[in-house]
Amino acid sequence: MRSYPTDSPQAITRLVALTAMADGNLSLEEILALETDNAAGLSLDETRTVVQDLCQDLLKDTGLDWRQVCTVPPEVLYPLLNELRAPQQRLLALQEALRVAQADRDLHDAESRILLDAMQHWGMLDEPPRHKATRAD
Repeated sequence: MRSYPTDSPQAITRLVALTAMADGNLSLEEILALETDNAAGLSLDETRTVVQDLCQDLLKDTGLDWRQVCTVPPEVLYPLLNELRAPQQRLLALQEALRVAQADRDLHDAESRILLDAMQHWGMLDEPPRHKATRAD
């Protein structure tokens, strides 16, 4: 998986995109939300490049199968989370990821799991998240 500079707009955008993809379906609404109002400050072309690079890295480096809902394993997620160190950048990433993931009016369990795992990893939760079984669609 490629790395980005700490607290960079690319690192934030990649986490946002990963969250929206976690349910196995990057909807048109989520794509539009990601591309049209990138709170991290990337242009449309830069945002598209980050998303494309993320998809390539996930397929090449991790072997994750995005045709089905998948769990992003810690060995994939934590290095991405570690690229965000400043509290304000972490909060921006969480807010933006939630906004984009909810753009299709469905916050899937897999999407919320990434948000919870991020908050836990960054010490924002008092207790570890308790994952429920993924709901049937």
